[in-house]
Amino acid sequence: MPVYNEEEVVSDVIMSLLNQKVNSLNIEILAIDGRSDDSTSQIIKKLAMKDERIKYIINNERKTPAAFNIGLEKSQGDYVAILGAHSVYNYDYIQTCIEELERTKSVGCSGMVKTRSKSKDINSMIILWVLKSKFGVSGNSFRTMRSGYAESIPYPVFKKKALLEIGGYNESLLRNQDNDLNNRLIKKGYKLFTTDKTSCKYFVDYSFQKMFSYAFN
Repeated sequence: MPVYNEEEVVSDVIMSLLNQKVNSLNIEILAIDGRSDDSTSQIIKKLAMKDERIKYIINNERKTPAAFNIGLEKSQGDYVAILGAHSVYNYDYIQTCIEELERTKSVGCSGMVKTRSKSKDINSMIILWVLKSKFGVSGNSFRTMRSGYAESIPYPVFKKKALLEIGGYNESLLRNQDNDLNNRLIKKGYKLFTTDKTSCKYFVDYSFQKMFSYAFN
């Protein structure tokens, strides 16, 4: 999970991962920080002192695909979850995604993304409406997609071996590195799946400037 200046949300996100019900599987949480200048690092390190499953790692490149590749290199399991710091995950998210990718003979699976806002002011509600609508983000966005086989999946759990086979994430990309990786997996003949059996809540930013900047990029 890449992080950068996430002091308002990172504790809730990590707790939702610590509380995952993964049956007989072991879980490790790699929080990969692009040198945050708020209290993000202190929060993560404090949590890590209480639970050895949390690992705090510095991302000197400060790029999202670089953070993902650091995670691929340092993770120890056969599965790897590529997660975001603005989402809180259902307690069964990881286990369900693993079961569903095996059932559907896919190499990666994600749950549904439910876009939410922590604020109820008019600006936040307008931004939320835009980001939840096909008019605002298209019918192929992770915020509007339906369950089934997919061309790209958000917050996925992958079979790690497949990602290593295609060389991981393209670090020259500043945006859409996930779409690029998913496209290369499909070209290799692999399948991707989105399940409606689990979900996560994605909390949007409340600034029009941030929304327009994100859309432009």
